[in-house]
Formats: sequence, C-alpha cells, structure tokens
Amino acid sequence: MKSDNLPYHFKKRTFPASIDTIRIGAGRLNYSKDPGFFHFLTDKRLIIVKNLLSPEDSLLLVIDVQERLVPAMEQGEKIVKNVRLLLEGADLFQVPVFVSEQYPQGLGATIPAVAELLPSDRQYCSKKSFSCCDESGFLERIVAAKNRPNIVVCGMETHVCVMQTALDLLALGKNVAVVADAVGSRFRLDHKIGLRRMEQADAVLCTTEMILFEWCKTAENPVFKELSRLVKSR
Repeated sequence: MKSDNLPYHFKKRTFPASIDTIRIGAGRLNYSKDPGFFHFLTDKRLIIVKNLLSPEDSLLLVIDVQERLVPAMEQGEKIVKNVRLLLEGADLFQVPVFVSEQYPQGLGATIPAVAELLPSDRQYCSKKSFSCCDESGFLERIVAAKNRPNIVVCGMETHVCVMQTALDLLALGKNVAVVADAVGSRFRLDHKIGLRRMEQADAVLCTTEMILFEWCKTAENPVFKELSRLVKSR
C-alpha cells in the first residue's frame, strides 16, 4: 500500500526504527522499514485501517437505561437526552439496535423516554451478569453480526455494565466506540476511571454528535436536514 493512499493522520507519522508493531484498535499496525507501507493485522485478516464508522458496519447497544438507575446517575437527564439522540440517529440511518436491562424485576424497565424510541426489531437482553456478553443469547447474536464489527455503546453505569461489556466485546474482536456523553455513573470518579480503562483497552471514546455525523458522512445525505434538526434541538 503506497503512502499516497494512507489515511491522512498516518501520512506524517513516524516511528522509531526499533519499533515494528504499534497497537491500534483490536489489532496491530505493522510497517516495513519503508514507512510508506502500512498494514493492519487482525486474526487471519489483512485490512486497511479504517477509522470512520458507517451505518452499514455499526450497531447501537443501549445498556441498562432503567427506571431505578437513571435518577441515581450524575447528569442522568443529559445522558437520557443523548441516548435518545443516538436512537433517533439509528432510526434515520437504519442502524440495528440492541438493548439490555439489568435485573428488571428490581431495577425496573427501560425508562419510557428511551423505550418509546426503541425499534420493534430491536434485540433484547435481560441479564443478571454485569456484562451483556455473559448472556449466551446476546453473545450469539453479537457474534453472528459479522458484517457489523463496530459496536456503539451507550447507557449505564460507565464503570460496571458498560465497561465490562465493552472489554468483553473487545476480547471478541469487535471494535467498540463508547459514547462518553451518553454513558454515566453515580459518581464522577467512577465515570472518569471507567472511560480511561476502556480507552486503555483499545475502545474508542467519542461523543453523540461524532457518531451521528460519521453515520451521515455528507451534507448531501438525504437525511442530513433531519439530522441537523435533531442536533439543534439539544
């Protein structure tokens, strides 16, 4: 692969001669002594590094936005507003939605403000384990979605169910984008350290608007005006 075809942020990047592997995402960025050649290696696959999400390769995972959890979250109303925006964006761009509930008998159902936007064909997971991936049905459906390697994660709590699910998804070889302004914890430090740990494990931190505009890609998109309306309503 010639350097002219590289993503912009790699064109000017140089690495010490002693280093031949740089961890990027869930794989390794290997380069030859000629810095004009870059490859992204995953298990048995050779692919070009791609950083932008698309509706065709993404799915949205909404974790535990429930009646007895939301009131306890710091900035709970803001989190709910951004989760709603992500769901409306998923509807605009036809991104599949997975939703989980942690022990709904005790923590209640998904709050109405979020439930009313869930698509009828959503994938649902009721769980007691903190990680969604410990539920076999959920895990099978996630693994089966091979054409959607990018999992956009929102919900609560950042340092418990969101983090444990994200780490398990990364271990499965999925790419995880954690929407930092659409996840939350009861305490700010837990939220902050939870985000840091996920990032150190190779999850990508992003914001609600970053996800929406990556899905949209261009102002020529037929739904751009509707997206603009949603964003302006924040």
